[in-house]
Order: sequence, then C-alpha cells, then structure tokens
Amino acid sequence: MFKDKSKKKFEIKRVFFISQYFPPDYAPTGNLIQQLINSLNYREIIVYTGIPGYAKDNKEFESFQKKNNISISRSSFSDILPKKFQGRIINSFLFTLRTFFKLIINLKKEDLIILTSEPPFVPSLYWIVYLFKRNKFILIIFDIYPDLLCAIGLIRKRKIVYQIWKSLNRLSFHFTKEIVVLNKEMKNKILNDYQISPDKINIIPPWVDSKQIKPIINSENWFIDKHQLRDKFVVLYSGNQGRGHDFDTILGAASLLREDIEIVFLFIGGGNQNNYLHEEIYRLKLGNCKFLPYQSFETLPYALSSADIGLVTIKKELEGVIAPSKIFSYFATSTAVGVISPQSSYLKEIVENKNCGKWFSNYDSLSLANWIRFSKSNRAKLNEMGKNGKLFLLENATLEKSIAKYINLFNKYKIHEI
Repeated sequence: MFKDKSKKKFEIKRVFFISQYFPPDYAPTGNLIQQLINSLNYREIIVYTGIPGYAKDNKEFESFQKKNNISISRSSFSDILPKKFQGRIINSFLFTLRTFFKLIINLKKEDLIILTSEPPFVPSLYWIVYLFKRNKFILIIFDIYPDLLCAIGLIRKRKIVYQIWKSLNRLSFHFTKEIVVLNKEMKNKILNDYQISPDKINIIPPWVDSKQIKPIINSENWFIDKHQLRDKFVVLYSGNQGRGHDFDTILGAASLLREDIEIVFLFIGGGNQNNYLHEEIYRLKLGNCKFLPYQSFETLPYALSSADIGLVTIKKELEGVIAPSKIFSYFATSTAVGVISPQSSYLKEIVENKNCGKWFSNYDSLSLANWIRFSKSNRAKLNEMGKNGKLFLLENATLEKSIAKYINLFNKYKIHEI
C-alpha cells in the first residue's frame, strides 16, 4: 500500500537557537530571543548561549538548564577575558567556535537552526555548518557586521579583515533560507551590499511585551522615590551606552540646561561610552546628570515610567547598521521620545509621522534643550505624544504581532514527517 502523500503532516522536530546573550543577562537581544522561544510550540528547542556578561551580579543561572521542551546550554567561553574591545572579540570568537563544533556533533538532518548576529562572527562562519550538515538555517540580524565596526572606526574598509568578512557574509547570505532584519534601512543596505533576492529578506521589528512593560503612574512608582526623582523633569537614556550612540548631543543639551534644577538627565545602563560620559560630566561640572546600572526586567517598567522624555540616539555613520529597540520600550510606557539621528533615519519617520516625539539632527544640542524646556511647561502636549507612541506600538510592534510573523516564517520549513 502506498501512503497518501496528500495527507502527510510535517513538523519541525528540533530547533537550535544561537545567541551569545540570553536572560538572566540584561541585553535586549537576549530578552527578545527568550520571548520568541517561549512562544514556540516545537518538540524540542535547544539554546546555545553564553554566561551572563551584562548581569554579572546575577548568579541565578546554570551551565545547563532544561524545562519542558527547552534546553539551555551556556558556554563559559563567552566570558574568559575582560570586556574591553579585544577581550569581547576574542570571547565572541571562542564562543562561536565552540558552538560550531557542538552543532557539527549534535545536529540531525531535520533540525532547523536559528542564528543571530550576536556574536558578530556567527553570520559569517556558519555557512560552513551548512556544507557539513546541509541543515536549513535562518539568520536574525540585529546589527550588521563588519559595517558596524567600520563605522565606529575599529576596522577599515580597505583592510583585508573587512574584505574577508564581507566575502564570508556573502556565502552565508547565499546559503541561508531566510534573513530577518529590523527595518527597511537594514534591508536596503544588505540588498545594496550583497545583491541577493529581496524575497529572502523579512522585516520584523523588535517588539515589546506590552503586558510586562506598561505605564506606572507616578503616585505608585517606588522607583521615583528611591532615586530622588520626585518633582523632577526626567530626561532618560536607558540601555547600551555603546560606540554607535550619540551622547555628545545629549551632553550639550544638559550643559545648556544646567541652571534648571528641576531637570535631570538620567542614564541607565552601561557600555563602552560609560566612562566617557562620566569623564565629560565631571569636566563640564554638570550637576544635573545621574547614573544608574542596568535594571532588572522586573524593575524596567518602573524605571521607564519615571521618565518624562525618553532619548534614542544613533551616530551619523551607523544609519542602516544598527536599529535601537529602546524606542518601543518608551512607547510601551506612553513616554514621548526624543530621537537624535541622521535625517533619513526610520526613527525620524516614526516620531514625525505618528506625532509621538521629536527628531533632532546629530549635534543640534540647542534644539534638543529648547524642546526639553518647552515640554516641561507643556505636559499636556507631552502626554499626547506618549499616547500616540503607545498606539503605534499596539498597531505595529507588540509581542503577539511580531511573534506571529516569526512563527509563519519558521513553519515554512516543517521538514520532519509525522
């Protein structure tokens, strides 16, 4: 008897996720991957990740964890050297190599692989896994390498490292089944640089769980009292203080507003430019700036809701290379957003078309300071912008909407017969 092929059913048997960052780490990319995994219903999900790098104080993790159908394997190779630039590169490379060999050993023919751009070597090297095992794989690109490193001056376009990296990317982009990017600027950049089919590139924006990140009214927000923010007008930058973000414009505005004791610039997070920020604030004698470390996911709604204005920044050179997701977290708490970016940035398009904030060109500290001063005296206008941002989020970037797009994408590759 022949089987009726029309009645065959298929499902994904196992899915491997590769991401150097994963909770309890505070990196937003890891949090997005965790929420995605928790929304999937496959037989077995295996996560290869590193030990927490941002959340070193958090000891609530094990090298191997299994709960129901999800297994998490953490590699100490991701945190061998100090988190300077060279140390991070070496840690990432070692993590990539270790994970590469684990996949070669453990993969079965029907497994699907989901790769992320954390660490940055993954998209450029894992085409080799395909040559060995022939598994289908999908790339999720949060940042575009090596262009990011080139834009911030760490490598040069004419150097052999850059050229080899781009060539390896070209191989991976050829062999991968699908590529996911966060916005149309990233899609256009990949199309221009690699000349691949546009049908292979999917735009799925970063999302926010609006049930977890939501507005907290001031009278119920313990974070405001704990950090002496009561009766202050809070201008918040929350997240990674990395090389790709423009802090000079913010510091310029803080300097112009130094005489207004009601305005405070609050920096939450850490990163490469954290020391620079401290040094500049000390040099400029700015008493209106305050620093806090990364906050836990449980605290985040209270921290974001403490802000009257949330700031998002991109340096001119980084357009189309990175896509800050913090703007959606601000929207989730109905916080108006100040965007500092190149003129052609998608962030400018969002805040201006949806009236949920205001855009400023890089280094225009005066206009930013004037808007902050105006907003402090026009809370109703600011509240309206915050509501518009929340509406935009609910229409475009909720957990449910983005996850549904990922599930539809993954389900195109149901390759295990049942």
